[in-house]
Amino acid sequence: MPSAFPSRPWEIVAMDLFYEKGKWYISMCDYYSRYQEVAIISSLKTDAIIAFSKNVFARHGIPSIVRSDNGPQFESVHTHEFQKFAQEFEFAHVTSSPMYAQSNGFIEAMVKAIKNGIKKNLDMPNLLLEYRATPLSNGFSPAELLFGRKIRTRLPQAPQVLMPKTVPADVLLNKEGNRIEKQTQNYDDYHGVKELPVLQPGEKVWVQDKKKWGEVVRKTDMPRSYIISTPDGHYRRNRKMLNAVPEYHAEPVNETSAEIKEEPLESSSTNIQGYVTRTGRVVKKPDYLNYYKF
Repeated sequence: MPSAFPSRPWEIVAMDLFYEKGKWYISMCDYYSRYQEVAIISSLKTDAIIAFSKNVFARHGIPSIVRSDNGPQFESVHTHEFQKFAQEFEFAHVTSSPMYAQSNGFIEAMVKAIKNGIKKNLDMPNLLLEYRATPLSNGFSPAELLFGRKIRTRLPQAPQVLMPKTVPADVLLNKEGNRIEKQTQNYDDYHGVKELPVLQPGEKVWVQDKKKWGEVVRKTDMPRSYIISTPDGHYRRNRKMLNAVPEYHAEPVNETSAEIKEEPLESSSTNIQGYVTRTGRVVKKPDYLNYYKF
């Protein structure tokens, strides 16, 4: 499920922590421009995350939505500090489904570009400078989309190229819409994606990562995200991580049909119960295996 393209710069941002070459980094990236702010962080506590966020907000303004994973720095189970920060600065904080980083794939892709530069021992300021000045697939660089102008780099540039100019919104939205549609179609075709049925409260499901049976409590406000009750407690999981138990209904008996004289065979005590595959398919041994003794 692709994220909708924002209507303006710095409306929706994503943030993430990553580790590379013995150091922890924090990244915040704009969905509209893909402009990225990265810094080395000395502490993984929530107050360090908030301090970084405040500095970025001072430069670019407060976004409407901040997306993140379910790390202990962000979720309310471990701390309420980030939730209080979101209320104070009046932005919505949206977290991805636990154990499903793919739902926050945008920031994962942005972080990957920075990590590749760090692995090549590139200087961080120069790395960010070149990244922000490099045109995207839509023809505009992150700096152009965020600031309305190109930024000067060490490459030769004519002065008139650096003059501010307005990026046509209709052209950008059309290009980004086509990119998202094509990207989604290619992914769906390659992986054979199909829409999974919506789960209802009380429905029995198999939680893949916990390897336990659970029961659907309710659907959350996030897309394809559910609260599941298990013997170990309640968990939030993406629909992809839940295998629904298929329902079997006996075929109605036609009373007008001829009487069946054959008696059903008795089932053997050696019958082995079936199991549920990762995709939710129930696999059982063929019946004929129950009537032979080995």
